[in-house]
Amino acid sequence: MSLTTYIYKLKEQKNISFRQLAIESKISYSNIMDIKNDRIAFPTDTILTKLSKYLDKSKEDVLFEILEDDVDENYSLTSLRYLCYLNTHNYTIAINPNFSNPLKVGTMTFDGYAYKKRSGNTFTIVDSWSHIKKEHWKMFKIHYHTDLNRDSWAELFVNENMYVSNVLYFEILRIESSEFNNVKEVIITYDENDYDVEYAKQYIYQKTKFTIKFWKSK
Repeated sequence: MSLTTYIYKLKEQKNISFRQLAIESKISYSNIMDIKNDRIAFPTDTILTKLSKYLDKSKEDVLFEILEDDVDENYSLTSLRYLCYLNTHNYTIAINPNFSNPLKVGTMTFDGYAYKKRSGNTFTIVDSWSHIKKEHWKMFKIHYHTDLNRDSWAELFVNENMYVSNVLYFEILRIESSEFNNVKEVIITYDENDYDVEYAKQYIYQKTKFTIKFWKSK
């Protein structure tokens, strides 16, 4: 949901007016009106802090609730959770960015990226293991017209280790060929369904220009 929708829902849940919401949350009435009229699209740290105290929730949880409905059903909520964590630790974030794709016709997508506020010269790429595998399989789907599953990749790769290392190398290649010139680190998010991510951890390439880390939501 948008910040505007979130404030409307909060007002309805509390059964109060916007003015009373401003008083109780200690968010200025002018800011509440700006949010109501869609003039503030993304919550500032001040607004997040006041909502956090008002609702007795962490800033990360509040931001996650605001953004969760803005992503499609295939988007990794683990990646969204990590991006929310970064934003509440002084990073500016972008969700589901698109870039021209030098590897093939069309665009390439990542779950998101982040950079330190007032810095902006280095980037952190955030991408889920499931999204990377889907993007990787698109190259083969053109020729084989099958969806990604254990049987489909098993026909093309000698074993699972080879498949997983190829997926990881693919992610490195597309980042290095993308418009990002100053990538500091790549965070690959995963959850309990990504059983093969343990194989991927064994194939971290040491000669990349950036560090690669894996992150699982608690």
